[in-house]
Order: sequence, then C-alpha cells, then structure tokens
Amino acid sequence: MLAAMPNAGYLEMHTFPIDQYTTRPLVINKDNGMAIAIAPEVTGTGVTFDWDKLAPHKQHY
Repeated sequence: MLAAMPNAGYLEMHTFPIDQYTTRPLVINKDNGMAIAIAPEVTGTGVTFDWDKLAPHKQHY
C-alpha cells in the first residue's frame, strides 16, 4: 500500500531475518535508508514465503 501512496508514512520492519525466507526481499536504498517500493503485480501484501526454506522450522503440535 505504501508504494501506491504519494505521501507514504512508515514501513514496519522486523528484526527476524524474514527476507531470507521470502521470494522477494525488501530492498533498502543505501543512500537514504528508505525502502525502494515496487508495487507487486499480484493481490495481497506482496510477501510470498519460500515454504521449502521454512520447512526445517516447522513446528508439530
């Protein structure tokens, strides 16, 4: 949603290294520290998990 807003606010980031478990990591501009927002072509949040990489962390209850 931030990519579609001309006056975008804040982007929530996590300390958990989520980018290594997604198919499209967040890109940060090294000059100004801002996220490079590229709106996804699919519906949803734009985060697609790589389930094969997450498989070793699966919990069975």
